[in-house]
Amino acid sequence: MPSSPVAPASLELRKNALVATSVNPFTGQQIVYSWGAAPYFEGSARMASMSYTQAQAWTLFLTACNGPTNPFAFPTAACALFPYELTTDGTTPRLFRLKGNQAGWSIKEGKVYNVTFEFREAI
Repeated sequence: MPSSPVAPASLELRKNALVATSVNPFTGQQIVYSWGAAPYFEGSARMASMSYTQAQAWTLFLTACNGPTNPFAFPTAACALFPYELTTDGTTPRLFRLKGNQAGWSIKEGKVYNVTFEFREAI
């Protein structure tokens, strides 16, 4: 993952519990199945607007992820800003993968790039 910008301009996270439910169509009774495994994070990151030169590193990184194939960790500086969300114990970075097969970015007038991507924890 590129080291600049140091951290996302915004980070949106969701914690997913591994719980399934089933509703009986005749009685409406709900059965809840808790699998007992640890929940996992998924979210989206929006990087600060950047120049063409900075964006080249990000577009190459997102392309190299090859969808969810290759895991990545956020840089140490970003983990220090969001230790609960981006590390397992305050220091060890969590591994993430892109959430889907698409990676994208936008380009504004003046070659100002905006990079946003969705990810999920690699479990």
